[in-house]
Amino acid sequence: MRAKEFVILKEDDGGDTSSAGIGGDGIKGNRQAIHPNHNDSIPGLSSYPDLPSHYYDMYRFGVHMAGSPENQNMARLGPAANELITMAYTDEDANIINTSRKAMGLKQKVLSSKHSIESQEINKASPVAKRKPNKYGI
Repeated sequence: MRAKEFVILKEDDGGDTSSAGIGGDGIKGNRQAIHPNHNDSIPGLSSYPDLPSHYYDMYRFGVHMAGSPENQNMARLGPAANELITMAYTDEDANIINTSRKAMGLKQKVLSSKHSIESQEINKASPVAKRKPNKYGI
């Protein structure tokens, strides 16, 4: 296939296969069938109309599939779900966030502690062996 033959997968425009005609009329709710060329070359293509613009749900769907098929035990929603989250590393960051939050009248739900704490499971010493001189003294 040559680069000039690449096309973007979009709804059928009614049979016009010229490069200018691919993509349909773009009217929302007026979707047409997939172009026969795409139907023939992309087996198993599916759409999920219940998730039209919920990117978090799409992300979680992808994460769930990544555990496929042996380890697909996962809650549909995480702690923040489809909500805006912020993270303040410093007191100055927290001040900026809180000033904006108050000005916009947003409610806040605290999800974690204010300061980070190093995990007990962390390697405190490097697992990489110390460098030893080679036979050339380097």
